[in-house]
Amino acid sequence: MAATLMPEIMTAFAAQHPGIELRLRDADSRRAIDLIRDGEVDIGLLSQNELIRELHFVPLFEDEFAALVPDKDHPLGNRTRVKLKELAKHPLLLNPRGVDLRESLERLFRNVGSTPQPSQEIINTHALVSLVGFGFRVTILPRLALRGLNLSRCRLLKVEPRASRQIGIVSARNRSDSPAISALRKFLQLHAAQISAKSVAETSVS
Repeated sequence: MAATLMPEIMTAFAAQHPGIELRLRDADSRRAIDLIRDGEVDIGLLSQNELIRELHFVPLFEDEFAALVPDKDHPLGNRTRVKLKELAKHPLLLNPRGVDLRESLERLFRNVGSTPQPSQEIINTHALVSLVGFGFRVTILPRLALRGLNLSRCRLLKVEPRASRQIGIVSARNRSDSPAISALRKFLQLHAAQISAKSVAETSVS
């Protein structure tokens, strides 16, 4: 879920621990949870959700949501912020149901008494951003997911009320860390928030 942070984290970790080799596996939240539960991976960097209740979650930082709209010829294109209730009135580009991010957004809209109206359901974040850039609807994404993407044709709006997801380390409750995993866990707890803050600055909203 936080794959956009991993190259920077792996590079910084390798500089401090040259004798430890990390193997990265990219997977959606549900698959990642299965891998952790089955012992195929040691830990995951995921957003907190209901599926990880039986696993151990250590929070690292918050990842704020932002609305992404076309920068031209759109009713919201000259705005700097937007209410969730307003967004619910616009046809949205969202992940399909069952994807953790979509479920998080559904909960956010329910909290303000609204129901999102998706016009398209797409998994790939790059595709969502590209469609917005070409004037095709609006989407809502965590700022961390926007890192490194071309946002030149888009405008980022603050979402009101403020909404975010919690990113943290997920591991099995009954499994002890190896020395290498213990070192990685300590590194993440010391440095991930700092790396995330740099990432957020790169995609800051007005």
